[in-house]
Amino acid sequence: MWLKEKLKHSSNINLKFGLCCQSGKVVLLLLPHSPEYLDGLLKDHLFKDNIRSLNSMFCFTSMGGKVDTSMQDGRGPPCFKIFGENYHRIRSLFSTPGRMNSFVQLYICNAENEVCNRLRILRDGNSVNLTSIVEGLKVMLDSVNPYVQVFCNARDALQHDSGLNLHVRILHSRSNMQYIQPTTNDIVALIVGDDTNVTGCRHIIVCKNDRYLKRICEMHPSYTSLQYPLFFLYGTDGWRIGIPYNTVPIKNGQVSMREFWAFRFQHRESEGTTLLQGRLFNQLAVDCYAAIEQQRLNYVKTHQAEMRGDLYQGLEDVVVTGDIDAGAIGRMIVLPSSFTGGSRNMMQHYQDSTAICRAIGPPEFFITFTCNPNWLEISRELLNLPDQRAKDRPYIIARIFRRKLKQLMEHFKEFFFF
Repeated sequence: MWLKEKLKHSSNINLKFGLCCQSGKVVLLLLPHSPEYLDGLLKDHLFKDNIRSLNSMFCFTSMGGKVDTSMQDGRGPPCFKIFGENYHRIRSLFSTPGRMNSFVQLYICNAENEVCNRLRILRDGNSVNLTSIVEGLKVMLDSVNPYVQVFCNARDALQHDSGLNLHVRILHSRSNMQYIQPTTNDIVALIVGDDTNVTGCRHIIVCKNDRYLKRICEMHPSYTSLQYPLFFLYGTDGWRIGIPYNTVPIKNGQVSMREFWAFRFQHRESEGTTLLQGRLFNQLAVDCYAAIEQQRLNYVKTHQAEMRGDLYQGLEDVVVTGDIDAGAIGRMIVLPSSFTGGSRNMMQHYQDSTAICRAIGPPEFFITFTCNPNWLEISRELLNLPDQRAKDRPYIIARIFRRKLKQLMEHFKEFFFF
């Protein structure tokens, strides 16, 4: 953390920060350091430029968000943008006839040609250059990742008895534990039989043969580990319900999803930093933000009574919006004005802006504030991170840009410039 990021009510002697740990309320086990092989790859520009493709080769689940590639024209830093609903889905152990194996099925089917099958996913003709990297990643994940190990065990069992009715159950319950380096027995169970319908829980059931993709709940501890094996090499748990605060008992004293990832997205000398690397970090950050938004929307949906949603679901909204179509009137989910990006939130900001213009007059200047990756603050931070470029550490650029923007606003408020 930087000194300028301290809370306003803290002093220079008793520093308190809210962005990383909510003033000490959020304390999680630190991530372990990566194996030496991966540390070496993180210095290789070929690996860093293709890290998203390499991660997709080894991930167990598919991501359902629609990726917007219109901004990737090669003239700016890499970015990741999605639109529509985002979700993760997992396939069955075996594909249906006529379909190519993908994601989790690559760990089960045709293991003798596993590297070739994974390289076939690439469409940019770069598979030859990445062959040795893919082989090394396969060996590394086979030795350290518990999810890889359990699916390899399932493959061996099915090779021994192809008629075995087997499915993989990825457990949701953690017995109040936050696993950093779990074993296969802690997180996964291999089940033989027809008991695939488990009521009252959020276990992930991967069947032997199933034509349908199964959606994974964003509140499952394995939600991110299954999608980002190159970041969570050891199967480290993501956020789950019930992680307690570190301080004395507080009302509803549980770590929220936003607080969890705010803690994880920090650079610490004593913690592994693979999570904060380059293009794949952009995807993870967007993915986590989408999960946080989905959780907020679910809360709004299930608490309409407290928000007095019935007040807005009838004629009052019709009068305000001028809607004369009777077919559009009915039961709907009302987003409160406190939900950022919602229609009432935007209307509230619009009304505030018009009130300001009515009181002190219209604006006279339109000021654009941009970021320079060569700023001294950014260059100074990169000196402590060898073989790293500014675009490889987007969180540094974002936080320094936010700090400078706040300083600009403070100058406008305190001094007379125009």
